[in-house]
Parts: sequence; C-alpha cells; structure tokens
Amino acid sequence: MGVGAYATAIITTRYGLSPWIGLPVGLLATAFVAWTLGLVTLRMSGHYLPLATIAWGMSLFYIFGNTPALGGFTGITDIPPLSIFGNQLTSPRQYAYLTLFFLAIVVTLTAFLLQSRVGRAMRALRGGPVVAEAFGVNNFRMKVEVFVVSALFASLAGWLYAHSQRFVNPTPFGVNEGINYLFMAVVGGINYILGGIFGATLITQLRELLQDWLPKLLKAQGNFETIVFGILVILIFPLPALLLDPTFRRFVLASFAANRTAAMPILYELA
Repeated sequence: MGVGAYATAIITTRYGLSPWIGLPVGLLATAFVAWTLGLVTLRMSGHYLPLATIAWGMSLFYIFGNTPALGGFTGITDIPPLSIFGNQLTSPRQYAYLTLFFLAIVVTLTAFLLQSRVGRAMRALRGGPVVAEAFGVNNFRMKVEVFVVSALFASLAGWLYAHSQRFVNPTPFGVNEGINYLFMAVVGGINYILGGIFGATLITQLRELLQDWLPKLLKAQGNFETIVFGILVILIFPLPALLLDPTFRRFVLASFAANRTAAMPILYELA
C-alpha cells in the first residue's frame, strides 16, 4: 500500500504527470517489490514467515521515513486530486463513489480468480503443502503469485488513499495499521471475499465508537481500543473452526440436552 501511494505521489508532484499514470506505475513498482520479497521470504514456514513479513513492513516504514527523496517522515504534500472528464474529485462523497467502483472491480476479479483453475490451486494451499502438491500445485510458485496479487490490491488502495488525502507520510503504512488490517480480516472472515468488506466496516465503526467512549468510561487517555481489538481477535479467531468441528457440535448438543454424562467425554475428546 505504501509503495503504491508513494509511487503516484512522486509521479504527480515531481514530474507533473496525471494521477491516472501514477496507478500503473504504482502497480508495476509494487509487483516488483512484492515479487522480490516473496522470493526471499515465502520459503519460510511456521512462525518465521509472519515474523519475516512484519520485519519487511517495519523496514519499508523506515525506508519511507529516512529517504530524503521521499520527504522523510514529513512526507510528500500537494498531491493533485483525481480528475474524471475534467471534474476534480475533491468532495468526500464523490470520492466514495469512485472507491466503491474500484471495490466492486476488485471483488469481481477476486471472485472470477477463485473460480478459475489457478484459484482452485490457491485455495488448495489452505489445506497444507501436502494437499496442494497432491493436486500438482507448485507450492512456492503459487505462494509468490498470491503474494503479488494481494500486493497489487493493496497498491490500488494506496493510490486511492494518496489522492484522497493529497498527502502521504510513513505513518499510515506502519505495523500498527497492519495490525488493524489483520483485525478486519479475522473479524470479517479470511475465507470469504465479502469478509474483508464486513470486517473493515465493523472495525472502522467500532474504533470510532471506542475512541469516543472508552476515555470517558475509564476517565483516562490512551489507545484502549487496541486492547479491545486484541481480545476480540483471541475470541473470534478460533470460533469458525470450532463451529465447523463435528465434535464441538456434538458437545453443544449434549450440553443443551443437559446430559452431563454424554457431554464430558466429548469435551475431553475435543480438548
């Protein structure tokens, strides 16, 4: 997302080119960065993989902030707004319509991708490397492709963000924002296309409510909403797996039937 935002910011402010040229430039730059990082990182497994991706995110954050050509931590200002048929999109309502238009495109492309042969191979990765290889999938190559496709969608979001705010600095592309995106994905459901939309909407609205009400309730200032989000992730993340587990369903049915004799062995089996 940061690469896409900074790419269009440089293209439009330093070279005076159209923001619509900044979009393909940002996509190309992001694809190259994602492909390079994917080749280096995606052979890892276990906890090393998420740690490596967090490390790359931190590295890019400090690269943005410590590169004078990118404006340092001050950032790049005076980014021109998007223009359609000579009409500049400076109204939040107008920009919201444009964002929804691109969101519909992304959802449609993702749906078609997942229904294709390549998409079925991508879904096979969720079953583990052995399952994917049994279907003839090159695991490493497919992981890199998924990584690049995801990065391209993020780059599009960065392009929209840059021309909406008309200012970029490293702050929106740090680890904290990455954690917020994780919350959105987990709460919405990572196995569903519309889950990201639902999670983003819910978390954004919930964050605004918590930022207003928690300081009043606790009579103190702080990022208390982060604690609430962490608790939500701990509670919600295993919930889909439990609901789909037949043993867990048998335990719930036995418990509702008030049959403790039948429920206790099932609980032991589930544990």
